[in-house]
Amino acid sequence: MILYALDHPRWDPDSSLEQYLDNIVIELLGFDLRWTRLTLDGEAAEAVGTLRDVFEKAARRWFRMPDVVRGFLAFAVKPGASRLLLPGICWVATAVKSFDSYDWRNGMGDSLVDFLEVCRQRQSGAISATAELRDTFLELLSTLVSRGGHAAIALRDRVLASIGR
Repeated sequence: MILYALDHPRWDPDSSLEQYLDNIVIELLGFDLRWTRLTLDGEAAEAVGTLRDVFEKAARRWFRMPDVVRGFLAFAVKPGASRLLLPGICWVATAVKSFDSYDWRNGMGDSLVDFLEVCRQRQSGAISATAELRDTFLELLSTLVSRGGHAAIALRDRVLASIGR
């Protein structure tokens, strides 16, 4: 169904008149909180990981919708979605570049702080080992810090302490 929706014009956020397309996409991708129990443990990690390309296409098409990004951020930190953490950093970084002030409502900053903290805790070695990934992670963190907020500043301080700056 996801592949069908990715190619169908009625699922295009630029041309769709559907007022609730973001809610439908959240449901379709399994980001709805009612369904995240499926990814609470690591048993689903391999299966979800095999869908990386599908999620990447979904990110390119639907991550300009802030509610979809927020849904992904909550989904990706679950152990069953662990294989989407690293690629998710790039997907989210691309998306937030187009966000305006209104798009940061409803806890987007807090969701992003939580996501980056989980990435740091679980994947710091992989993030540090790849210059592009490290730069993208730090760019996201800088975006958060520039928006203010104690959680973002505290995360920045933990990241800087861990890399010895």
